[in-house]
Amino acid sequence: MSNAFPASPAGRIATDPKLVAGANPRLTFRLAVDDRAQEDGQWITKQTVFHDVVVFGRSAETYARLYRRVIP
Repeated sequence: MSNAFPASPAGRIATDPKLVAGANPRLTFRLAVDDRAQEDGQWITKQTVFHDVVVFGRSAETYARLYRRVIP
């Protein structure tokens, strides 16, 4: 059973993307997404959720060139 689905999350790349080249290229990385809420007029981060992301094909090759982890 697969839990794959198309999505457009916004977050931070939490690990260095790893590209596996070949007939069907695959890029893997972790994405950190903050769950934020407003309390007493201030935005606070309630929790950070990490998602394992896999990108296939030409998209994997393109993303590998364009995206990288940045440490603030």
